[in-house]
Amino acid sequence: MKYIAFLKTTGDGVTVFFPDFPDLVCKGENIEDAVVLAHEAAAGFFEEQCSTGAPIPLAKEFEELISREEYAGLPAVAVEVAEEGGNFQDITLSLHKQFLKRMEKTARDIEMPVPELVQASIREFLNSIYIDDDIQTSE
Repeated sequence: MKYIAFLKTTGDGVTVFFPDFPDLVCKGENIEDAVVLAHEAAAGFFEEQCSTGAPIPLAKEFEELISREEYAGLPAVAVEVAEEGGNFQDITLSLHKQFLKRMEKTARDIEMPVPELVQASIREFLNSIYIDDDIQTSE
């Protein structure tokens, strides 16, 4: 199932909220930090729900959510989780097209091809969250 998290930039960081889970809110210093925190918050939420036997809400459709005025124009990430339990540390995130447009603009601004910028961004992201001798990267 995919759940949508919206990001809202404020003067003191980026707040992440999940419409499907109104009580699940976190805040990062910047977008990258907020996306990592969204991952961690969702993983913790699902683990707690499973350990207590509480039901996991059904995910609302992305199109339904972005049609609502309160979410219009906000960047979003999709958090995908296994429908039948599983390791919630393995939640995957996908970028909304608004992020991709920003990435294209950044690539133009720094005169770097988009694929190279994406590759460098992913490498930096993974290096920042996976500091583990067991993980190997190919160069």
